[in-house]
Amino acid sequence: ETDRGTFLEVFLNEEYKIPNLNYPVKRILDLGANCGYTSVYFANLFNDAQIIAVEPDPKNIKKIKDNTLNFGNRIIIEPSAVSSVSGFTDFYLNFKKGISGSILSRDPKAEKITVSSLTLSDLEKKYGSFDIIKFDIEGGEWNAISPEMLIRKPKFWIGEYHESLTKKSEKDFSARFEKYATNSRQIAKNKFLMTFTNKFTE
Repeated sequence: ETDRGTFLEVFLNEEYKIPNLNYPVKRILDLGANCGYTSVYFANLFNDAQIIAVEPDPKNIKKIKDNTLNFGNRIIIEPSAVSSVSGFTDFYLNFKKGISGSILSRDPKAEKITVSSLTLSDLEKKYGSFDIIKFDIEGGEWNAISPEMLIRKPKFWIGEYHESLTKKSEKDFSARFEKYATNSRQIAKNKFLMTFTNKFTE
């Protein structure tokens, strides 16, 4: 059910449609790649770009491998969670209908596993700078995307912000991107699709 909803969001509703950009896109970071649909979408949208698909859920990692076979090394799977710490972190596999896994525990019956954890800085050091960063990490965005971790100014960010999970407003989150032009659209109760465009692209 969750995969079906993601498919509709990505390919039918084109939730992550990127506006016309006046610069070449060489590398995209897909945080919370789920089963790989967004990575495939971006690979088709930007023919010369490499996509780093960051996903900690072992079942989803297998799905990403199946869904991205035709793209070779253009889509690289990073089997980790993105967070504020390097090393390892708890990750909760939620089994309720329509609820994705998260570093936050939302279901008392969720299975807790330990997964590799990387910061944005770790990812940049490992793969290089990113032109676009997409994020959908089920409430983990508040800790993972903090001011001191806004690495070498990516040109464009797009992703879902979950007020009910972070317990912080989308305006508070926007304030972290003071050098970016911000656009925010509510797509569900306490959930926003947000974009941040670097005002000084180089």
